[in-house]
Amino acid sequence: MQSITRFVLIGGSAVIAAGCSETRSSSTVPLEPPVREISRDVPWPTHGVVFAAGNELRFVTEGSTLPELFYSIDGAAIVFPGWSPDGTRMAFSMTAAGSNDPWTIHVLDRAGTLQRLSTGGVYDIAPSWSPDGSRIAFVSRSVPDGNDEVYVMNADGRNRVRITNGGMRSRPGFPAWSPDGTRIAYTWTDGSSVNPHTGIYVVKPDGTDAERLTQATTPIAFGQRPAWSPDGRRLAFLTDDQRRIGFLDVEGKLDLGRISLPTLAANLAWSPDGKSIAFNDQCAEDEAECAGTFIWLIQTADGSLVRMPSLYGYSPAWIR
Repeated sequence: MQSITRFVLIGGSAVIAAGCSETRSSSTVPLEPPVREISRDVPWPTHGVVFAAGNELRFVTEGSTLPELFYSIDGAAIVFPGWSPDGTRMAFSMTAAGSNDPWTIHVLDRAGTLQRLSTGGVYDIAPSWSPDGSRIAFVSRSVPDGNDEVYVMNADGRNRVRITNGGMRSRPGFPAWSPDGTRIAYTWTDGSSVNPHTGIYVVKPDGTDAERLTQATTPIAFGQRPAWSPDGRRLAFLTDDQRRIGFLDVEGKLDLGRISLPTLAANLAWSPDGKSIAFNDQCAEDEAECAGTFIWLIQTADGSLVRMPSLYGYSPAWIR
């Protein structure tokens, strides 16, 4: 279990981090009929935070003493769960544990039906739902050029449309759909091998009007998705040392300061009430021993922290 966790948090995020170009390039990729697999009945949670743990999805609530099993898939590794706005479906990325197989996006519903949205041979990860639940933004490494790009597709996996054009050096990635549905935020990395610069951009869902929000001096973590506040006015992000959470005023493009953390952090997720942000801590690459990774809640008002009972937990998402 520990080796899977370290691979996903360190190796996985480094591989799929991406960047942006302000030149729109959209293309539609043919999609085979989605594959459906029937799973066992799912004990559907109604509140709290769901997180990935190797081949399992578990959930916790504040004050609980143990995480509860939500779903498991033998022989798989799961990352980036994301709840649909109406709370009836969950998207996540999955691959065979310990293999070099591509990551693919799947959607699970209340009945336990697992629907694969990705076609064979692609590398799809980090799904983010539109507020109306009709579409999903994600990162894909697929045809025609083999680069990482941000795509949008229907919630049934059809009509994949590329909305960024990063090219060989600029790499867009980790999309986050705004609460009002008008914009998609994503990270951008310039692709240089030494000290790559990362920034935050927004773009319309059709790929037009890409706009950079952060200044060149704003330190943004490589390979981390920005998180929208529920009112859509702010974006939270991790700084490049992954030990501070920064806040950005979206309309005014203002840097609103930082909250320092006592641990290396990854995968921010803003709570629906706007009062806290969930994240997982992370083992440093140079650590010889790692006791595990946990889900934390940080209160946005005062920066106070609560550690949830979630050993080997990562990629938290709030249950809708």
